[in-house]
Amino acid sequence: KMYEDNKTEFLIWQDKTDANHSLSHSWRYGADAINAPLSSYEALDRLLEFLVSPFRFPSLQQISVAGHSAGGQVVQRWALLSNSFAFNETRVEIRAVVANPRSYCYLDKRRILS
Repeated sequence: KMYEDNKTEFLIWQDKTDANHSLSHSWRYGADAINAPLSSYEALDRLLEFLVSPFRFPSLQQISVAGHSAGGQVVQRWALLSNSFAFNETRVEIRAVVANPRSYCYLDKRRILS
């Protein structure tokens, strides 16, 4: 189970724009699921934290989290904003692989504006 209530088996995010929701595919932006107070970024954090546990996977050495297109957007934003303790785990190398997102995050003044 992903959520503490032990009832939520699947997390669901708003996928279409309607009168109550101004963003479609809200999981790309780290929004909370509509059936649990858990963001898509927190879901990725929890998955990673589960995997880096030395008691569950003692031989694990590397994790690559990859995303393409909208998945690339969520992986990039999550990797930049996550404060998960899993990234401090020195036993396991963690990589975020971003492929062909619609937009990139620029953290300095090197962004090209035309």
